[in-house]
Amino acid sequence: MGKQYPKRVVRTMIYYIVAFSLLIGVLSGAVQVYTEYKASRSDLEAAFLDGKRDAEGAIALALWVQDLAQLNNLVRAIAKHQDFTEVSVLEGERVLVSAGAADNPDATLMRVYPIEYSYRGDALHIGDLAISADMTSVYSRLFGQARAILLWTIVQTFLVAIFMFFIFYQLMTRHVHGIAGYLTALDPENMGIPMRLERKPNPPEHRDELDMLVSAFNELRGRLKLSQDAVRASREEVEASERRYRAILDDMVDTYYRTDVEGRIVMVSPSAETLLGYTMPEMIGKQLADVYADPAGRPRFLAAFRDSGGLIQGYEERLRRKDGALVWVSTTARMIRDEDGVFVGVEGIARDITAQRTAAEALRESEQNLRLVADSLPALVLYVDRSMRFRFANREATIWYGRTPEDVLQMNAAEVFDPEVSSRLQPRLIGVLRGETQAFSEVLTYPDGKTRNVELRFVPQKGEDGTVEGFLALGIDVTERRMLEERLRQSQKMEALGQLTGGVAHDFNNLLGVILGNVELLLEEPDLKASEREELLQAIARVGARGAGLTRQLLAFSRRQPLRQEPTQLDTDLSEFAVLLRRTLGESITLTIRHDTGLWRSLVDRPLLENALLNLALNARDAMPDGGTCRLSPPTRM
Repeated sequence: MGKQYPKRVVRTMIYYIVAFSLLIGVLSGAVQVYTEYKASRSDLEAAFLDGKRDAEGAIALALWVQDLAQLNNLVRAIAKHQDFTEVSVLEGERVLVSAGAADNPDATLMRVYPIEYSYRGDALHIGDLAISADMTSVYSRLFGQARAILLWTIVQTFLVAIFMFFIFYQLMTRHVHGIAGYLTALDPENMGIPMRLERKPNPPEHRDELDMLVSAFNELRGRLKLSQDAVRASREEVEASERRYRAILDDMVDTYYRTDVEGRIVMVSPSAETLLGYTMPEMIGKQLADVYADPAGRPRFLAAFRDSGGLIQGYEERLRRKDGALVWVSTTARMIRDEDGVFVGVEGIARDITAQRTAAEALRESEQNLRLVADSLPALVLYVDRSMRFRFANREATIWYGRTPEDVLQMNAAEVFDPEVSSRLQPRLIGVLRGETQAFSEVLTYPDGKTRNVELRFVPQKGEDGTVEGFLALGIDVTERRMLEERLRQSQKMEALGQLTGGVAHDFNNLLGVILGNVELLLEEPDLKASEREELLQAIARVGARGAGLTRQLLAFSRRQPLRQEPTQLDTDLSEFAVLLRRTLGESITLTIRHDTGLWRSLVDRPLLENALLNLALNARDAMPDGGTCRLSPPTRM
């Protein structure tokens, strides 16, 4: 407590008091002097206006008529004023008349007033009246007042400073010295005795600021002693947290980095060596822009960083390794600000996505190739997800649907066709979404207005868990193919008809031979017995019935005879029809007929049945180009 401290605070306070008092005195004196100066100028301004008003009319008339003698008299009269030093009448830049002279131009106040003359109702500007006054006496008077004010201010300030020095030292400075000595000797590890002032204690109701300061410090001393252990524990926790933080950075696969405002790397995790090939000492202080593959990459990143408000996520850019190899990284970064909100740098995480980018490029190329192949196919190719939205459509699909590719991808598969067609397709859609491949044919009218005979195939696409995520729809327009197949069948039918006609012609020739032979016999033997004649006529009738049967077969084959159903014994009919079939099938095909005993009678149109059997036999013949056996075997079924 006995240590003496320099009274710098008291001196500084005295200096401030003196300076402040002098400043106030000078300012108040300056205000007073300025007020006097303004009053003096106002008096001169009023004198100027009085002189101008008294002679304004006479000067204007004399100037208008160019009476210079009269002008000279008028100017001299105005110049007799005690404050005026010079009066002049000007015409433009030329002085017409003048009286008096300004002795001190720097201390001269001059005013110039326009001279106007009214001519035929118009105010004409014909010259100017210039009046000057000397301000030297005014300045002398004001300077004397300023010196007196300044002198009194200095004396007053000195007296106040002496009084304030004594009062402040007694009430404040010596106690501040005592507090400083106590704090200097205080050991943080051993707070010692409480602080006390070297004065008589004040009662609680009269405690001043020093009492409150000592009391607050003693309370703080107690709290500090209690918090020392907490501070020590907190410090240990911070150190442990820093060690954990460093361990996390050391083990990170991604790269953590931090740059200053100039873009220099100030901190980086060890994984940067794997990412860029530089050692950590090489990275520290290096401009981050130097590792960008594209020189415009860094400015592009900063522009995106600013546009995002100082927080950017998933920004992708190419960097160049130390060995020259290129790597793609995805970075998430944020702006760092200090406690005052000033931008001090950037920190972020960079992840190597070179493999993903390579895979994405390969996938994109594969998709382009797939698109090229799909667009080259003369078939509809679609991919539909579980919500029945189109996700892929090739060029042929856009033609069928009469839409652009973008419009097709906005369509719902369940809304393409009218309700009747959609209801027919619904079981197929339900089946494929259950994971069942659907293959079927339909005749559909598509949105482009064209009706197509289509062979469709729906193939389900399943995820890793086996759930159907969508399906691939393949459609081939077989309308033209079906027409060609129908033409081929008709051609084959006509070929079979030709073969059948040849066989029937041979049979008709035989039948006609029998008829002609019997007719010739009847004509050549008119004396035949009645029984013999009847036998010949019955033979002719049987042969005629056989010819009528052949005619019905031909008419039925060409479908020109109406349906006529009748009970038929199929085994008998097949035996008779076999003769016709054998001639039609040719010698390379062996025709056999086998049936069960007790075959039921059937209600059929014999010609149509024979036509159907003929078609089946022809198909069997076409399936055996090298010959074979065709067997007809109708079984009895309950």
